[in-house]
Amino acid sequence: TPIMKRFVQTFVLAPAVDAKQKYYVHNDIFRYQDDTVWIPTIDNTSTKISSPTTAYVNEGNLLLISLKFLFNIE
Repeated sequence: TPIMKRFVQTFVLAPAVDAKQKYYVHNDIFRYQDDTVWIPTIDNTSTKISSPTTAYVNEGNLLLISLKFLFNIE
């Protein structure tokens, strides 16, 4: 049975000085969440990464993007 572990990746984007509607990654935070999920499988194929849950927060001229994933850590 594969083990799945949740993680959150957060990007803080800041506007680029030289171009409109362009951002650069000001900060990138990656962390595991505490809960582990057991995913039963019928065959030996590996489980794919789930679709991310995305949240956007605009703080002044910084943009915070938070992605939550579930992935296989066999």
